[in-house]
Amino acid sequence: MDETVAHFREVFGVDVRTVAGDAGPPGAALVKTEQATTNMEIGLFVYNCTSEYGGAFLNLSVADYRDYFAVNCATATRQRQEFGLVRAITLRPWPAAVP
Repeated sequence: MDETVAHFREVFGVDVRTVAGDAGPPGAALVKTEQATTNMEIGLFVYNCTSEYGGAFLNLSVADYRDYFAVNCATATRQRQEFGLVRAITLRPWPAAVP
């Protein structure tokens, strides 16, 4: 990750921030990401988290399914919603023709 961050800073001259943490608990990743990016405009947001369990997918326990869904679907969707839509509206006002 450090090499990729250095590459983007050097080649593209952009500010890059990485946020490490547990994406499973509801809202935890959102809070950490929000704290790390409060004073910046986000032009590209990469959610690089996943939860995988060994073995047959259909043999997972209910708790494993919940964790899997939380990280791979719910948190990813919430992060995209917050940083892909809400921040865009806040930081870049809509054209006058759009209500």
